[in-house]
Amino acid sequence: MKTTFSKYKRHCQTLVFVCLMSITLTRLSVQASFDGITHSPDNPKIVGVMAVAVDTLGIVLQEHDVERTSLEPHKLAADERFASHPKEKKILVWNKGKLEMAGKSMYLYKGKQKKSNISMSGDGTMIHKPYGRTGNSLKRDYIEKPQSYVISSKDDSDYSNSTHPIKVSYKRKPNRYDCKGFRVVIYLKLPHALKEGKNYKIEFKGINTDKAEVSYLHDSQSVRSEVVHVSHIGFRPDDPEKLARISLWTGTGGAFDPTQGKSLKAGLLNNAGKLVWKGETRLIRKASELDQLRKNRNIAKSHVHIVDFSSFKKPGTYRVWVDGIGTSYPFDISEATWLDAFKISMQGLLSHRSGIALPKELMGYERPRNMHPDDGFKVYDLDLSHMHGMCDAIQESFMKMHKAGKPLFKENKKAWGGYMDAGDWDRRSVHLTCTSLLLELYEMNPEFWNKTSLVLPKDETSNRVPDLLDECWYNLSLYHRLQEADGGVRAGIESTAHPRGAEASWMESLAIGTYAPSPRSCMHFAAAAAHFSRLIKPFDSALAGKLARDSARAFDWAIGPKGLAVWKDLEARNSKNATKLRREYQGQKAAAAVQLLRISGDQKKYLGAIEEYISKNSSITPTMVDEFVFYSLAIMPEGSLSSELKKKCTKKIISNADNSLKFQKGNAWGLANTARGLPHMGYCGYLSVPGMVSRSLSRAHYLTGEDKYLAGAISSCAFSAGANPDNKSYTTGLGPNPVQWPLHIDSYVTGQEAPKGLTIFGPGDPESYHSFEGWVYQWVVNKTTTTPPGRQWPFGEALWDMYRSPANNEYTVQQTIAPTAYTWGYLASRLKR
Repeated sequence: MKTTFSKYKRHCQTLVFVCLMSITLTRLSVQASFDGITHSPDNPKIVGVMAVAVDTLGIVLQEHDVERTSLEPHKLAADERFASHPKEKKILVWNKGKLEMAGKSMYLYKGKQKKSNISMSGDGTMIHKPYGRTGNSLKRDYIEKPQSYVISSKDDSDYSNSTHPIKVSYKRKPNRYDCKGFRVVIYLKLPHALKEGKNYKIEFKGINTDKAEVSYLHDSQSVRSEVVHVSHIGFRPDDPEKLARISLWTGTGGAFDPTQGKSLKAGLLNNAGKLVWKGETRLIRKASELDQLRKNRNIAKSHVHIVDFSSFKKPGTYRVWVDGIGTSYPFDISEATWLDAFKISMQGLLSHRSGIALPKELMGYERPRNMHPDDGFKVYDLDLSHMHGMCDAIQESFMKMHKAGKPLFKENKKAWGGYMDAGDWDRRSVHLTCTSLLLELYEMNPEFWNKTSLVLPKDETSNRVPDLLDECWYNLSLYHRLQEADGGVRAGIESTAHPRGAEASWMESLAIGTYAPSPRSCMHFAAAAAHFSRLIKPFDSALAGKLARDSARAFDWAIGPKGLAVWKDLEARNSKNATKLRREYQGQKAAAAVQLLRISGDQKKYLGAIEEYISKNSSITPTMVDEFVFYSLAIMPEGSLSSELKKKCTKKIISNADNSLKFQKGNAWGLANTARGLPHMGYCGYLSVPGMVSRSLSRAHYLTGEDKYLAGAISSCAFSAGANPDNKSYTTGLGPNPVQWPLHIDSYVTGQEAPKGLTIFGPGDPESYHSFEGWVYQWVVNKTTTTPPGRQWPFGEALWDMYRSPANNEYTVQQTIAPTAYTWGYLASRLKR
């Protein structure tokens, strides 16, 4: 028995010795590998050190940066040519005044070899070289090894002897054009809590940062921490809700609780660093609890806490402070906060005006006059409407002209202006919904908007028309010029494809045409024109009278024989979207009828269409168009409608707003929508837009004056304005950390920063596996460019700010910019009660 025990003892001793030797050898091996680590200015830059918990540091690195390039003239050498890829689909373009088939993208070739994806303009005169990358890559072999980091302190006795963190995790994602740069955050879990006022030294032994070491002063009232999220817009003193949120997802380390299960002291610090309000954090959602979205997710994959300082009203600039951790970005409490944000958003619309030049002194972004017939742009009136397709309908119409070898369609010299869409330059009648929203906003408080100046061209700022109405008229005037003698309104302007590489909007070589009139385009125009005619009357009675007549003519065309013929043609083509389009058209017809009823008083002509529509659709969750109809009826003057119908419509708006408030309670971030089942994509709404598809909270507050709807509208703005896990506003030019790489082609090819006011689509749900963004995850945001892989990121951080992810980085004037401007504008101009 004794012999057996002795053998067992020797066996255990041997095993312990082997394990210790193995650990020692591993450490020596890791340490030996550090010998190849260097530190130089070209390495990933340490851009921040912060606390994310009382015992956890976050180290922020910028890996690589980007070198912008711009269009440059190029004369072809004898052995050079420009051509498209042989397998690329051919489209119709203009080449030396002739219509011909060519590839969409043109590249510079030297002999048979393509020159590094250098794009060339359609006329072969300009090239655009790919953006470059600067700096060295981050060596990540030992990034999660505790031995890679050494922490010491002369002030804190717990760290008098150099020590390693006990755990390391990190996350990495692209934050520059086309994955040419990455934001990396490394989290160091320390063996002891950090102490206020103490200095620490962090040495980087196992990663190739620009510096071998950095110092960090742990002063939680001075150092910003990424765990504290607050709106970059700020608040008005009388806003009934003012919140900050606390959360963190640590990437490879997963869910995290910055407060470590405690309620921490919190407060507001003024510009002088003085604590002017005291409170505490409060847990509102655990990482294991789901936010009630279409597919239940915990948006942040993290615990979420709030700091509620709604009672604080004193104007000033402040930071939210959390004891032992750090502060938020600064924000203002001011009467002007919402108006300042609104003005930035309106610059987004200004930058998308087609047909005018934008000088740099106007808004810090410059662009020549684009797509104007006086500059040689040819636009032809085609025979297919946008109800038959988009670029494909334009291509189909032009093919008839191409095959005939002669002009079959009339050139339209009046086809210029309007708002360009986004990453492409179409101008469709659906963009008139932007104008209708802004007209609604103006009508809520004309006195306020009559005194409000916007960034506009000089001829508009110097006239007697309010600036907001000037902006409305610029877009509306295109469709007024596109109205034909019989009343039909052409549905906008489109090219045979999306833009070609190395072509800005003023260089377009694709064939361009106007869509034929359609019932939808006529109703879009009739609604906006009738509405505008009523509001412009005090400033220009002649224009008001003309628009009143022309809006009625457009309505009559849509319901007459020519409008019906378009529907028959559409159905004859067996369009899969015919039913959906008809449903949308019925809403647009009712919206037009409401506005025409207000300017004409002709109940016999218009009231029947309205009542029929309401009876069929009052029980459904409304689309944007439907809600606009209900609201427009709810504010009709007394006597113009039955009190029963007005009450029914008012009740519907309030019901929608109540649904939005319920939706907000079902998530930790104040996101609002009218229906829980809607996916966060397309016309169902984006996380970047306050209220997503619905404007019901602002409308309900206008109708009732109840603070709960005002608080809901304010709350709905927070996530997209920077109170999100990325601490990034989704509108260019807004706040200290806005998105940098929207899919804006004109700025990209000219090497400029994007103009202000572009609200992008924003983050999507990686776990939804939408087919339209599958290629992004397969080819761009995969395990080589993101850590953890892109599909594993939380909903709230799945924003790839890199231009090349349309589902994130694109936008449209009618889906994101105008609805965002509307809510910010309402909060700025709301009537005080």
